Amino acid sequence: TRLSAVRPARWPNTWLPGALLLLWVSWLIATPRNLGPGTAGTALPISASHTPLEAWFVGKGLLWALLLVPLLRRSRRAYGSAATTRLFFHGIVVGLAWACLVIAWERHVFVGLFDFDGDFRVTGPFASMNTGGAYIEVFLAFALPILLVWIIAVSGSWLKWLGALLVPLAGYAMLVTFSRGGYGGLAVGLTVLLLGLVAGNMLKSMRQLALVGGLALVLLAIAIPVL
Repeated sequence: TRLSAVRPARWPNTWLPGALLLLWVSWLIATPRNLGPGTAGTALPISASHTPLEAWFVGKGLLWALLLVPLLRRSRRAYGSAATTRLFFHGIVVGLAWACLVIAWERHVFVGLFDFDGDFRVTGPFASMNTGGAYIEVFLAFALPILLVWIIAVSGSWLKWLGALLVPLAGYAMLVTFSRGGYGGLAVGLTVLLLGLVAGNMLKSMRQLALVGGLALVLLAIAIPVL
């Protein structure tokens, strides 16, 4: 509401509005088309594996992302790009912490935290995982590199320590998805992150190098018993 009267910031790329328009068109065609059978006067089988509501479960992620774009543009105009990026990163880190805590609780309740022999697959706070899917590992592969950037960029040692404590929990959460695609996606994301830090000359001190190297060793130490 506070940003409704703020004019949106300029697009950073002239191709971006066209790309977003195509995403809107895709969503507006696909989602109602697949929800159609559920509006034919019959009861919706909510618990079935292939209910028409599955179109909404899948499509709501893209819808939330598209609705976030105007808010980000107005936030950039009102607070600046740096502050908007900082707020966005804070939100991702909070969401990652919540997902990791739910996953740890789920493992503790159903199979135990250190039972890596069973085929139990976590679902976390992702309701769409009731029929499978890659939602949970996609989020973790996206959010964990952002967490590492947040640790480097955030001011305040206690925030850095909290972020460092979250790294092994996030690594554990990804590993217990037992998803090879998720492992590969995270590896690619971390590689891109490392190349970006080097190319952008972000690691300017031995302390930052030690921090990144230490976090990498922590992830490796967690991965060994699971793999």
